[in-house]
Order: sequence, then structure tokens, then C-alpha cells
Amino acid sequence: SITNEEMQNAQNNIEKDVALLRAVARLDINIINKTSGSFTVNEINFGEFLAGGTYLFEGDKWNNFKQLSFDIAPTEISNNDNKTFSYYIYEGPETQNVYTIALDATGAPDAVKTPVCFMDNAKDESGNPVTSIKRNMHVKINATVESTGMPIHLNVDVLEWISKPLGPTYQWDEIIT
Repeated sequence: SITNEEMQNAQNNIEKDVALLRAVARLDINIINKTSGSFTVNEINFGEFLAGGTYLFEGDKWNNFKQLSFDIAPTEISNNDNKTFSYYIYEGPETQNVYTIALDATGAPDAVKTPVCFMDNAKDESGNPVTSIKRNMHVKINATVESTGMPIHLNVDVLEWISKPLGPTYQWDEIIT
């Protein structure tokens, strides 16, 4: 139930900071097409870093990780265009070399099927190296596909989820973006 003080604060538009630590991390994969034509992404394949669950409190370690592919609706990406796919995942293991990504894409060079480690060059907002995905992180991967026959080129930023002020009459769609 709401106390009289809380009701009065809401009516007077008094702001209150609420600390939020999510039990998941957000993983955004922005696929950029720098080939001479279009291709269709059918699947995004991840290495053995996806957990089937997590512990309620930060600090406890989950020990059961698996490799997983995300089937997606076939998504065409035209030349010089990009598409972003977002996933919410549990925190991963400390082992850096399991954080890989590969694509199953019709019309793209075969090299995109080769798993590439994306935490090798991951940096936080201060430029410090990041070796694993923790809860409350926002990992942004720019995956560039080129016609060179090389595997996908990755640029990775690891950010804290940003604060978002909400008024007393906020809507659900304001929270999830």
C-alpha cells in the first residue's frame, strides 16, 4: 500500500532516485553490409557463453553455459545498409575466448560463418578492456561484412545501461527502450 507521504511526494512531483541492477545484459548486434550486393541473415550463432539461468544475487557464479544459435526471420540487408538485432542474456563466464559470433547468411561471403571472438577488442566507456559480460552491461557490436573474403570485422563497445528519468505517469514503452 502507498503511504500518505509517498502519495504527497507523487502529487508534488518530488523526484526519487531508484538504483536498478538488472539480472541480464543487453546484447545489440548491428550488422553492416559493405559488400557489393544484398544478403539475407538467417541465423546468428554465438559461442559457449549463454547461460540457461542466473542467480538472484550478483557475485554467485553460474557454471552451465552453452553454444546457441538464434533463428531469426530471414532479414535482407542491402548494400551500405544495416540491421540491428537485440538480445537479453544472462551474465557469461570469465573465459574470454568463448565470446564468439558467426552468421548464417545467404548471399554473403562464406567467411561470415567463421566464428570471431568479439571480446578480444571490447572496451568500457573509460577505454579499459572488458573480458566477460556481466549483468547490467550493454554490449554493442558493430559487425561489418565485406566482400574481401575475410571473417566479419567487429567493433565492440561495452557500456553501462544508461539512467532514464521517468515521471510519475510513465508508460511501459518508456521503460523498455
